[in-house]
Amino acid sequence: MTIMLESISGWTQYPQLEAWYYSADPIFHKLGYGSHASKIIKAHLDADSLFVQRQFLQGIFVNQKLVGFVIIYPVKESAAIHQMSYQYLKTHMSRLGYLRRKKLYRQTAQMLNKAIVDSGYYIHTLTIAPQYQGQGIGSITIDRLRDRYKNQKLSLHVNDQNDRAVKFYLQNRFAFDFHGQMRYQGHYYGEYLMSKI
Repeated sequence: MTIMLESISGWTQYPQLEAWYYSADPIFHKLGYGSHASKIIKAHLDADSLFVQRQFLQGIFVNQKLVGFVIIYPVKESAAIHQMSYQYLKTHMSRLGYLRRKKLYRQTAQMLNKAIVDSGYYIHTLTIAPQYQGQGIGSITIDRLRDRYKNQKLSLHVNDQNDRAVKFYLQNRFAFDFHGQMRYQGHYYGEYLMSKI
């Protein structure tokens, strides 16, 4: 099995990216984007987004077939990425929808920004199409990222309710750095910050 990571030019070339992106963390995507999820995700994956322009969006190809993708960028780019994300929220949500969730966005930012060291690379999203999961593709992708960014710390957040993803990252020698939690509308939500050197 030949696995390659290659820059891709966005969701218009590969429409399946939208569903894969949503499936990477459906709890937070539903909570944060609501009925606007499709528009906001497409904006993140559009040709003029920072993810695509700076080649942070990498397709995972097995024998030249796209089976998933990873979004990875230098941690020092985080401020620009967060600014882009908030701009997409404001642009693609109704004003009322955005204002209703503003407290949620503030709480989420506080929860996620703790304990990230300003060096290394941040894995924003890593997702494999369901029919290709369980074949070692995700682990090989992690190894390829490790080889590409030698001696650099790889960090990511994973939903604390996603036991399968947590187990996957632990098996790939990521360790827990921080557990952020917040309460929103009577429910608790959390993310683990995990990293690997």
